[in-house]
Amino acid sequence: VPKRAELVERMQSLVGAEMSPEELARQIRGLRDEWRTLHRGAGEDPSPEWQQFDQAAERAYEPCREHFARQAEQRKQNQARREELLERLATFAAEQAGEQPNWPLIRTALFDSRREWQQYAPVDQAVIKPLQARFHALLDELQARLDGEYARNVQAKRDIIARAAELLTVPDTRQAIEETKGLQHTWKTI
Repeated sequence: VPKRAELVERMQSLVGAEMSPEELARQIRGLRDEWRTLHRGAGEDPSPEWQQFDQAAERAYEPCREHFARQAEQRKQNQARREELLERLATFAAEQAGEQPNWPLIRTALFDSRREWQQYAPVDQAVIKPLQARFHALLDELQARLDGEYARNVQAKRDIIARAAELLTVPDTRQAIEETKGLQHTWKTI
C-alpha cells in the first residue's frame, strides 16, 4: 500500500511537469512498469489507487500525445514530399533519356535531389526503406549515365592529346598550328 501511494504521488507530480515530451513519456512509462511489477501475479481487481494512478498518467501524458501527434504528422508530410520528389526525379530521368541529355542539368539535379531528400526527414520507419530504395535506384541510373559521359569525355580528351603529340612531328608548321587551334576549340567543347 505505501508503494502504491508513492507511485500515485510520483505520477501526479508529472502532471504539468516542465520537461521534454520524450523525457516525460520515458518517466511515465517507467512508473507504469513499476506499477505492473508491483501487481504482477496479485490478481486484484482495479483498486482506487490504480484509478488515481491511471488518471494521473493520462493527464501527465497529454502533452506527449500532442507532441507525438505533431511528429507523426510531420513524418507523414515528409513522406509525401519525398514521394513528390521521387515522381519529379523519375519524370526528369525520363526526359533526359533522349539523344541529347543536358549533362550540367543532370549533375545539378543529382546534387539538388540529395540535398532536398535530406530536408524531408524523418519519415516513418515502415516506409523509409522502400522510399530510399526507389530514390537510390533513380540516382544511380542518372549517375551511371553521367559517369558514362565523363568516361567518353576523358577518352575524347586523351585522343586530342595524342593527336597534339603527333602534330609535333608534322613538317608543315602552319598546318600543325591550324590543326592545333582546331584541337583547342574541340577541347573546350568537350
